[in-house]
Amino acid sequence: MYFTRVFFVLYYTLQYYKNLPKLTVNDLLLGEEMLGIFLSEKISKKKERMKLPFTPFHWGISILIQALLIFLDPIALFVGSVIPDIEGITAWFILPGMGLPLHGPLHSFTGALFLGLLTGISSWFCFKYLFPQLIEQFQLNLPFSLPEYSLGCSLLSAFLGTFSHIILDAPLYSEMDLLYPLGVGNPLYGIVPGTLIYSLCIFGFIIGNIIFIVRLEI
Repeated sequence: MYFTRVFFVLYYTLQYYKNLPKLTVNDLLLGEEMLGIFLSEKISKKKERMKLPFTPFHWGISILIQALLIFLDPIALFVGSVIPDIEGITAWFILPGMGLPLHGPLHSFTGALFLGLLTGISSWFCFKYLFPQLIEQFQLNLPFSLPEYSLGCSLLSAFLGTFSHIILDAPLYSEMDLLYPLGVGNPLYGIVPGTLIYSLCIFGFIIGNIIFIVRLEI
């Protein structure tokens, strides 16, 4: 009733000077109800915005992993670390209003395994066949030699990306089913504060870049 009382005082103060129409108790109660609905909708929309995928933050951990394990396939690692969010991107931007889940089957360890295989094999194929063919066809003179990665290295890199994505998301999103399709839910939800997850990603980005700079100076 706080808002109603404040409005009541303000309105009748203005009424004294502006000859505004009188309000009944029912008018005030209806106004309070409408205000409650408005605030509820605002809070609901804010919660939905908070569920947006925090895709770029995953690259912070990827940069740290790449800096520490310099032999990894960077394409497989960096693509693998964000590719599960294709669900959220599809639900929010490509097919909005379809009721698609933001964190569905791809946000599970099963999904991480599938996406890791797909990403790792694709990256290995690019370095092994596609990139050399493009360089030869367009006669590109690169200032560096094209690295070679084994299939095992590309798969390891992709799995580090996809599984780190799931582990980082699990404490944040209750709707995740980590062992899809077994339906065990998400026992990791809330195990650590969300601010800690974001902080790890930010510090991973900073520390990873520092390591890269140090490597360049050596």
